[in-house]
Amino acid sequence: MSTLKINYNPKILKRDLYLGVAWEILAIATLFLAKGNYWLLSVNLILATLYHGRFVYRNMKPYLLIENGVLTKNSFPKKSMKLCDITRIKKFGEDFELETSEEKIKINAALIAPVSLKVLNEFLGGIELAPNLTPFSKK
Repeated sequence: MSTLKINYNPKILKRDLYLGVAWEILAIATLFLAKGNYWLLSVNLILATLYHGRFVYRNMKPYLLIENGVLTKNSFPKKSMKLCDITRIKKFGEDFELETSEEKIKINAALIAPVSLKVLNEFLGGIELAPNLTPFSKK
């Protein structure tokens, strides 16, 4: 089986980058405007670092990785499930919830790039489940 990568939405990535830059600008402004009170500078630098770190991580890792029959959601903590163990697929608006007998993985469609979302829909539609256990059934 080949590897399928479901990437983050570029709008989400840009938002993280812009928020990181905004916190950096606030940190620089605090450096020049704060007279001896630098605790706010630390807070701004920490927030800038967190947003930039999230931007880099999301650029390097896909939101979902489907490889060797295992679906992995790169979140914190990382979640994985075997595709053959999926017993039910639920759809709430654009979001999905994949269930096995032991665990659930929620997939937030707003975080997924539009092209990748189409690929994910096609892939999930190809998983064979009873018609009442999947929103992709051909009734």
